[in-house]
Amino acid sequence: APSGSSLSCGVGLEHIALMANVAGITAELWQEGDTVFFRATKRVFVLPAASVAPEPEPEPPVDAAALSLHIACLDDSAIACKTLSNAFEQHLPNCVVRTFGKDPADVEKFKRWTQKRCDIVVVDQNLDFPGECLLGTDVVEELIAAGYRGLVCVRSGNNSAADGALYRQSGAHCHLGKDVRMKALVEALVREYVALHQSQSSGLLGSATPPPL
Repeated sequence: APSGSSLSCGVGLEHIALMANVAGITAELWQEGDTVFFRATKRVFVLPAASVAPEPEPEPPVDAAALSLHIACLDDSAIACKTLSNAFEQHLPNCVVRTFGKDPADVEKFKRWTQKRCDIVVVDQNLDFPGECLLGTDVVEELIAAGYRGLVCVRSGNNSAADGALYRQSGAHCHLGKDVRMKALVEALVREYVALHQSQSSGLLGSATPPPL
């Protein structure tokens, strides 16, 4: 209806014009015979598709069973040594495992063996021998001072935040509680070992001679 008629005061058209102007739209209204046409036009710009760099392929999972690792365990408990040895031999069939800890003299053998060829050492924190008590962290410090560059794990029943800080301060890369199941322990050590080599930009795993830290 004409804007001046009783059916329209033109307010609707004014609102359309206002909104079109705010939105940057060109609005057109015309009549052809009995038909009224309305057209709204908005200019748009098509940007070229952004180039998205392909995501790097995930690292293939490590076949733990294929790793040829040399592992040394130091514990004053014969049962603990046997349990650790069995677990490594079961889950890492290509590994070489040596256990030590019968007496203080055996601790010295452990130190010498790890300097010859060793990838992972697992050290009990509290080594109690008749007439002499040693701390695993002290042994770890001696190993590192002598040039050992493989993975070091302290295994202990004491795993508070303060204990963990003490283990790391000695040079250990990780610490695991004695309540950790053997399969989980082996898996954790393999992860830590792989991470250590990746951080060192190492070539081959299981070389038994890790590059310098």
